[in-house]
Amino acid sequence: MSTLAADRFNAAVAGMLSHLTSFLPVAVPPVPQSTLALVEAAERPVGVGAFSGNVERGPLAVLGMRGGRVEGRVRFDLHAATPGDAAAAALLLQQKVRDARLDTLKPWMRDFVVLEPAGGDPAALLAPDHWRQGVEYRVLYEFRYEDPEDAGGLIVRIPVEVRGEQHEDALVTRDLTRWSAVDAPPLRARGARAIGTLTALAFEGPAFPAGPVTLAVTTEGAGPANGRADLLAFAVAVVGGGRNDEVVFGDVAALLAAFTADGADVTLADGEGKPAAYLPLALRGPPVVFPAPPSPISLLAGVRLARGEAVEVRYRNPALLPGKPQHFPPASKSVVYLRAGRGPSA
Repeated sequence: MSTLAADRFNAAVAGMLSHLTSFLPVAVPPVPQSTLALVEAAERPVGVGAFSGNVERGPLAVLGMRGGRVEGRVRFDLHAATPGDAAAAALLLQQKVRDARLDTLKPWMRDFVVLEPAGGDPAALLAPDHWRQGVEYRVLYEFRYEDPEDAGGLIVRIPVEVRGEQHEDALVTRDLTRWSAVDAPPLRARGARAIGTLTALAFEGPAFPAGPVTLAVTTEGAGPANGRADLLAFAVAVVGGGRNDEVVFGDVAALLAAFTADGADVTLADGEGKPAAYLPLALRGPPVVFPAPPSPISLLAGVRLARGEAVEVRYRNPALLPGKPQHFPPASKSVVYLRAGRGPSA
């Protein structure tokens, strides 16, 4: 069992017990509160390899959905002042469990595939005016969780040999790339195509690494790009038709500061393979006075690239030589997914 699966199973057991605790009767002093105990629990699979499909979260994630079942027994210990009261509490408990199947305020009951009585003990005297009666239930509880290892299409990398003059190798990441301590290949969205909003999923873990990040719109063979002072100047140039322009951010944090939050957090693996909350982001450009009147835009949205043109986002680790394969520093736990969305078709 993987660490993620074990964590999710343990969380499912805790969630199951929390739901069942709601059936306990309210104590009437001086009688103690009734209790619930887990007698046994084992994991049982759901589907093939516990896989149950894909689900979309955030601006670019397609996550694998896994599931499992908790098979076991629980014991309700019902406390009362008399044996008759203890027996009545046992009957009321079973009635509440049956009625819960039809209670629209308890949608979690659908997760109990099996919840049925499995014996118990007669009332026993523990102290004067204190009786206890045990009722056991057999349970089969189904749970689901998102597994980042099953991210169907979350990232597609195709090693491609490009036999040019330099016999160089290239890595095609389509519209999506992932930066971490393992590697940080540039995002390259090539024409001919329309560009939509740049989006990201970011885990800070606990601080983004140093190293400049370049956002550029380039044309093959055009020579050095025109450096723009800030994102606004870059946006004005690109919306105005510029295809050899770039803006440099001081580090990853500065790049992501230009993005805005775009939905609820997404659970993926961090740089150590542990579940972590990623913030979905979208690059919304500053108000651009082109064409008039001024209006906020989704930066690059609707920009059309011809063949030979591309949008690029490049990270450079200051400890590595420029032009070499890049990655975050080895100690970094941060992970960033970047995607160039496709704009409307012509």
